[in-house]
Amino acid sequence: MSELRTCDIDQILHRWPSLPHLGNEVVCFMSRYDDIHHPLGERYFNRELILVLLLAGRSDIRLNGWAVPLETGTLLLHGPGYLTDHRYATPDIEFITLSLSASLWKEVPSLARTVSRVVASCGGACSCSARR
Repeated sequence: MSELRTCDIDQILHRWPSLPHLGNEVVCFMSRYDDIHHPLGERYFNRELILVLLLAGRSDIRLNGWAVPLETGTLLLHGPGYLTDHRYATPDIEFITLSLSASLWKEVPSLARTVSRVVASCGGACSCSARR
């Protein structure tokens, strides 16, 4: 049975204050699957807009019950309110994660419009993924 955690910028920075960040609005980090950021057996309820670029390896996740295979060169984007269940990853996985808080993109009109368009283009209920 996996453990459920809420994932937001405040909690991430509380646990790992050395991560590159801009206030409590933006956090960006490069990681591997075996790092403490995304251990096996944990599920995360995400509160922010998340972009993940997979640099190497392969991973299988579930977003709100949808199976999403990620391979090298895949860009994953999903809005807030997604439950992420990490199912499997190859040992060589590397990725960059960018998280934008809702308060940031809701309070900056141009960013809010951009985020709304991008999330809408994903089809709503599922993740948006693209290959390079």
